[in-house]
Amino acid sequence: MSTRLSHARLSHFLRSPFAGALLLTRLARDTELAFPSDPPLSHGSGPDPDRVLLIGGLVVGGAGVASHDLALGGHLARKLAARTGRGADVETRSVSKYDVATAAALLRAESMERFDAVMIVIGVRELIQLRPLALWRRDVKGLLGTIAESVPASVPVLLVGVAPFARDSDVPRFAVRWLEETVDTYNAVTRELCETSGVAEYVHFEPGRYGVRSGRDASAVYETWAAALAPPLDEALSRTLPVHRSDDVPDEEERLRAIAGLGVLDAPPNPRLVQIVQMTRGMLGLNAGLTILDDENVHVIAVSGASSVPVLPREHTFSDLAISSPGILVVPDALADPLYADFAEVAGRDPVRFFAGYPLEAPGGERIGALCVVDRVPRDFSDDEASLLRDLALRAQAVLWESAAAS
Repeated sequence: MSTRLSHARLSHFLRSPFAGALLLTRLARDTELAFPSDPPLSHGSGPDPDRVLLIGGLVVGGAGVASHDLALGGHLARKLAARTGRGADVETRSVSKYDVATAAALLRAESMERFDAVMIVIGVRELIQLRPLALWRRDVKGLLGTIAESVPASVPVLLVGVAPFARDSDVPRFAVRWLEETVDTYNAVTRELCETSGVAEYVHFEPGRYGVRSGRDASAVYETWAAALAPPLDEALSRTLPVHRSDDVPDEEERLRAIAGLGVLDAPPNPRLVQIVQMTRGMLGLNAGLTILDDENVHVIAVSGASSVPVLPREHTFSDLAISSPGILVVPDALADPLYADFAEVAGRDPVRFFAGYPLEAPGGERIGALCVVDRVPRDFSDDEASLLRDLALRAQAVLWESAAAS
């Protein structure tokens, strides 16, 4: 070993306690910033969205902004949707005391079948707390083991390396250099383990800006992060589509508990929901309705062109079919398909020929109903119209969540 290299390693070792203490003090100030109070779900417009689970610590949770739409999740949803044209739903899971072990616990708590991709942003806390490299290796191996056990092989998982976040912090230059050296060492281990395991893809993360901790322009910083992370996420999805996309059967007990928790069937008519349904009719030129499905019936809680609609038996209805899949359901001509011959809406004297519906979800992801449009004549439904119906459905979903939170 050369004398110069020995001195460099000794210098790095001696700087470690001081640099780590300075950076930990700086991180502690994150807890004093504003944080989003809205549900940790963001949307990018499109007809057939990719659903992404984003896991991380305080900054992933939106430190410095008041809404998840302004945080990393919101910017990532919009950047990804702009690249794919399909749309995107990004759900964020974050905790304040975040580390690799916590990431594994957050992953185990989710129903992974709901997602098309997972992105895990590894935290910086272990590095500045001087966690030994051998324990870091062990922790990352444990996270990769959890990924192998918990995530279907068809769902890509991206493990985002630690970025040199101290570059924009008000700490001495020696602490910045120390963190950069440490980051390089730990990221090399993470990359090696990802390549060896084959269950996650390592993503190098070095965006142009890091200074979210100032809180003054946090959303602009998050946008630069999303611009760096959207391309590898898009590439990972493009390698798996459409293999991992499939219809799934909702857990009925969880679904009914979610409806009860929202209190939507016991609530009086909501003017905001009625307004959204009327807006849907005006923008798409089709009769519209908002449905909630309990275990036996379809309840139309808002409708255009009528004061109310009778409760329908749930079996053999378009709304029942719509909640069986996370995406939009479009039936161009129901009379042309024997699958719908027994449907209540088709079997009458004035049959529904065209149907399109986008499912509404409870905060836990349970599909509880749909925003629907119908016509008495067959017709096509463009991607732009599908995107618009989805955007309106998400507005209605947000109203349901807000109303339940306020009650």
